[in-house]
Amino acid sequence: MAMKPPIIVNDNAQIDASGDLRMYDSIALADQSLESYDASDDQMRAFDSEGVPLKIVADPDGGAHLEPAEASLRHRDTLLKILRHYFAKQGEHGVAAEERTLESLIKAARDRNPNPYTGWREVKP
Repeated sequence: MAMKPPIIVNDNAQIDASGDLRMYDSIALADQSLESYDASDDQMRAFDSEGVPLKIVADPDGGAHLEPAEASLRHRDTLLKILRHYFAKQGEHGVAAEERTLESLIKAARDRNPNPYTGWREVKP
């Protein structure tokens, strides 16, 4: 199953609440931002834009990369809750976030540009 950007990485012990929310326009950019220790971090969760859960896999060079965690499952509702929580923390409460689609919430979060990657590692071939 192909991963569909943008890629959403959320760092929070609660599975359906936003923490340190990061969004990446490509899989390569998300992979560049990940470190090998992220693979063992129980709070770090990643999704593609359709809610497919992604597994963070440690690389021998100290980096990491993403792979689909569950080939046939989508967690759109979980991703919706994370993004709605993110907007509530940003001060957008009530109907505005609750009635928006997953796609519109992803676009709005990306437009706010939470924690874009500007790191040092080169893109892996």
